[in-house]
Amino acid sequence: MKKNKTPKSPFINLSLNQCKIEIKGHSYSENIDDIYAEIIKWMQDNIPKMKCELTCEFHFDILNSLSHKNLLQIFSLLSEFYKKGKKMKIIWYADKNDEDILELADDISGLFNLKFKVVEK
Repeated sequence: MKKNKTPKSPFINLSLNQCKIEIKGHSYSENIDDIYAEIIKWMQDNIPKMKCELTCEFHFDILNSLSHKNLLQIFSLLSEFYKKGKKMKIIWYADKNDEDILELADDISGLFNLKFKVVEK
C-alpha cells in the first residue's frame, strides 16, 4: 500500500514484499485517524505473513495530538509482534534541532521497550 503525501498527511509505504513500513512527512490532517486506521489494519493483516525482518522507518516533521495517539497504537502493535518473536529494526529520522521529535522517539522507545536507531539530519 502506498499513499502520496499531502500538505497535511504523510507519504506512506507499506510493503509485504520488502518487509517495510515507511511513514514520512507532516501528520496533522483532519482525517488522520482514518489514515492511521488503514496502516494499523494493514499491519494486523500482513506482518504475521512476513518471513523477513521488518524495517520500520519514521520521518516526521510535524505531528498533532491525534497523530501521537495513533503512533502509540502502531508502536503497541509493533511491540506485540516483537514479543512474539518478529525480528524488526526501527529507524527514526529527525532534524537534529527538533527536540520534540527526538524526545518523542526516546519516549516511545522506552514506553514500549523497543530499540530505535535515531538518525539526526
